[in-house]
Amino acid sequence: VRIFINDHLDQMRSKGFTQEKLPALKPCFTPDAVTVSKYTGEKVSIAANMGCDGMVILSDTYFPGWRARVDGKTAEIHQVDNALRGVYVSQGKHELIMDYRPRSVYFGAFLTSLGWLGAIGLAVFWKRD
Repeated sequence: VRIFINDHLDQMRSKGFTQEKLPALKPCFTPDAVTVSKYTGEKVSIAANMGCDGMVILSDTYFPGWRARVDGKTAEIHQVDNALRGVYVSQGKHELIMDYRPRSVYFGAFLTSLGWLGAIGLAVFWKRD
């Protein structure tokens, strides 16, 4: 890995590596303007003005449970460089929002609610002799 990185060090700022096959992008020399407008632990808002179709890569850890929307439409998050999050964005101005909504949290909340309802039901309807 170190030899590969050393051989491609000049490309590391403009290319990302993935283990999945992604659609090919045409070479583009028009600059992009990407600004993070909001950043919290569970939500990131990004304003992207793309010179060409490309991928916005956020240098945050890729982890299941993150969702992405581009201009309000669901978008797929790709694992880039084995650690980062990337989303395809077409040419032009866009709003990219990534938020953390793991299913485990919703499942845990559902089970907790069931437990509370069961406890309340037992307290109300338990017959004492």
